[in-house]
Amino acid sequence: MPARLATTPRCCAAGLAALLCLLPAAAAGTPHYAAIGKQETQRLAAHRFAAIEHRFNPKLRAALPTTKLAKVWSQVVLQAGPFQRITAIHSLAYDGVHIIIVTVAFAHARLDVRWSVTPQGQIAGLFFAPAAPAAKTVGAAPAP
Repeated sequence: MPARLATTPRCCAAGLAALLCLLPAAAAGTPHYAAIGKQETQRLAAHRFAAIEHRFNPKLRAALPTTKLAKVWSQVVLQAGPFQRITAIHSLAYDGVHIIIVTVAFAHARLDVRWSVTPQGQIAGLFFAPAAPAAKTVGAAPAP
């Protein structure tokens, strides 16, 4: 007679708990790119430039130290107005780097803050550009 698997609720719950314990360990090394983009954009808005620089890779840290990052952000705010809110976050992979595009509403403009993030979660690039136009929804034709 073949061996029978135990399928009691207690056994199933224990197996599920063991499986769930393994999932965070497997995902722990994988950065959550959208979360990184959101967090670092919020740090910009809060003027937490040293915390952002800490996540820079060595090349970007040399090119954009804290004082220079603060000046760049001041220029963005001077031109676009005070930060209001994050309106959208998109990410895509390109050539081994993840690009996180965080669309931000300022008082006078909408900008895309583009973060380039390595697979190790380090920031390798930071760019500001006018936000891409919002996609228009195609709907039914108006009634006559």
